[in-house]
Amino acid sequence: MKDLKIAFYLVFIASFLWSLIGLLLPLYLVDIGINGFQLGFLISLLSILGLLVAFPTGIINDKWSIRRAVSIAYVLLSVFFFGLSFFDSFSVLILFFILGGVGKEINKNSIRSFIYKIKTLKEGKKFGVFSCVEHIGMGLGLFVSALIISFFNFNFMFLITGVIFLFLIPFVYRFRPVQKYKIRLIQYPKEFFKKAKLLSLALFLFTLHWGAESTSYSLFLKNNLGLNVFWTAVYISIPLIIFGLFALKFGTVIDKKINFKFLFLLGLVVSGAGHILMTCPLVWLSFMFRILHEIGDAMVEVAMLFWISKLFSFKTIGGESGLIFTLAIIGRFIGALIFAPIGFYWGYHYPFILSGVVIFASAGLFCLLSQKKKI
Repeated sequence: MKDLKIAFYLVFIASFLWSLIGLLLPLYLVDIGINGFQLGFLISLLSILGLLVAFPTGIINDKWSIRRAVSIAYVLLSVFFFGLSFFDSFSVLILFFILGGVGKEINKNSIRSFIYKIKTLKEGKKFGVFSCVEHIGMGLGLFVSALIISFFNFNFMFLITGVIFLFLIPFVYRFRPVQKYKIRLIQYPKEFFKKAKLLSLALFLFTLHWGAESTSYSLFLKNNLGLNVFWTAVYISIPLIIFGLFALKFGTVIDKKINFKFLFLLGLVVSGAGHILMTCPLVWLSFMFRILHEIGDAMVEVAMLFWISKLFSFKTIGGESGLIFTLAIIGRFIGALIFAPIGFYWGYHYPFILSGVVIFASAGLFCLLSQKKKI
């Protein structure tokens, strides 16, 4: 389908650009005189805004226009990158980071809602391709940023990125218009608590490990494995690309009628094992276990996306998926609060071991509650 292909291209480009900037952004902010507290505040804004934006964006996608929402997101992202190019005052940058964070979340949730609402004969493959292009974009963005980090002009890069986002807007209007519905707000939590309790509980426990990664991953690679910036980017980026390739495969596996809940459970086990074992002090062996972890994550993500598409109606899936991903953001946030001090005081390998144990616990709880059909 033509409009799905356009959506996948947009997912890849946005993922690539954001990942490209993500590794460089803290370095740039330090270079312009932003102190440690200010740096943490600005970066956290980008994540925290997801809590406020994900669900309302989903409602907008159900009741208004996905194309307009994505276009607004690209304008906000362009303004964010233009602001980075021209301003270096902390108080002014707060405004631009708010705009950038809102734009990022609107874009992610709206594109995902559009993909949910375009039904195909091979739904598993559709979600596999979506996850594939997103993570290959992330991996390539990180790798390219490592290559250019030492000789590229930050302001020029930000300007070019802002211009690219503006140029993407006409492509959004090549999407087919998605039918809009009048939906009472109370319908969203009613459907969510009726249908998604098992998935939500398992996903919340699973996403706690995202908090461990966001606070301890690069520090583990630097302090425990002794990697510099370039090799850190290589270590992170290659498993992400492998994630994407396996996600594509798992999507086609789902279409062959494998039980997607079994794939979800197997993914939890594989992800938890890889997460714990990657703390091995041998770099090459740690790297191989990191790949194992990403393969498990790919199983979980593709099965989760497919599961959500089966749980909710076409009319409300934008808002319902927004609620589920809001819960995932909360899991990441709480995970960061729990595992950041553990890594700082006891060592950066402990957050991975402990959050890996939590992933195993989520698999056990999922298995138990599925059998008892409690939720």
